[in-house]
Amino acid sequence: EHLAERRRRHLRRIQRVRHAQWPRLLRLRGRSHGAAATGQHAVTAAVVGNSVVLAAKLGAWGYTGSSAMLSEAIHSGADVMNQCLLVYGLTAASRSADESHPYGYGFETYVWSMISAVGSFFLGAGASVYHGVHSLMHPGAIESTPLALGVLGVAGILEGYTAWVAWTEVNREAKKAGLTSTQYILEGPDPINVGVFLEDVLAVGGVGTAAVCIGLTALTGDPTYDAAGSIAIGTLMGGVSAFIIAKNR
Repeated sequence: EHLAERRRRHLRRIQRVRHAQWPRLLRLRGRSHGAAATGQHAVTAAVVGNSVVLAAKLGAWGYTGSSAMLSEAIHSGADVMNQCLLVYGLTAASRSADESHPYGYGFETYVWSMISAVGSFFLGAGASVYHGVHSLMHPGAIESTPLALGVLGVAGILEGYTAWVAWTEVNREAKKAGLTSTQYILEGPDPINVGVFLEDVLAVGGVGTAAVCIGLTALTGDPTYDAAGSIAIGTLMGGVSAFIIAKNR
């Protein structure tokens, strides 16, 4: 009887803790849903910009044969795929509460942000590193370096614009939450704007890395730089993807 009473007290204590936590969970869901609504602007800009960049990079790779350019095309392709998944997540999160989900679908944004990050880690980063290692073992010449650098320059402008749009959204949501932008990126409840911003910043860094490595290959005649650029871009993609995964798990 004494043991049964202890169990009843323990169950009542758990119920009180859960009851106390519900307001916080509801606020978190509401904030996630609000972030989903504002995240639509950043995601839409990123999908359009990266689709144009992907087509240009694929054309440049086909003409130049650059390993770093192919990695950049893989990177842009992974970004377009990821951002389409985020669009689906935003659509799913915007559904109204129903009997099966009485507190709404706000956490859909976390689920699809996680899926997009996992895809980027394995498909984008993995393919880029693999191709870079393959190019180290079987080096090839780069054709038309000016074309490659010109495409990367245009890509950098477009990627920079989409990064600025995402940064504007992050700043706006950070102010609403009473956080600094850095705190919001590291600790905030918004997987969409933060994910798009980090992917766009990575894209700008990847363009710069590819341009430097292609330029060094053209100046020295050593294709090792081009292959190393592919590996570096893949490593950067893996690091950012790992951060997004950790943030959403």
